[in-house]
Amino acid sequence: MFDTVSYNFERQGVVQSDFKKSLYQREKMSSTAFGRIAIPHSLDMSAQKSKGFIIINPHGIKWSDNNEVYLVIA
Repeated sequence: MFDTVSYNFERQGVVQSDFKKSLYQREKMSSTAFGRIAIPHSLDMSAQKSKGFIIINPHGIKWSDNNEVYLVIA
């Protein structure tokens, strides 16, 4: 999931190439899953512009701490 979000944001000029690393660093601190929704984000304000990314998966996505999410909002 982080690969997809980072790749698309980088391709659109929203973030720099190290954005994926910052997503993983934040997720290591504590899960960004809240029930069946995940809201991954970096710790710093590194985006060049504001943009959202939404992924809906009716089959669920394995997330950190053995969570399963169906909606990801980045």
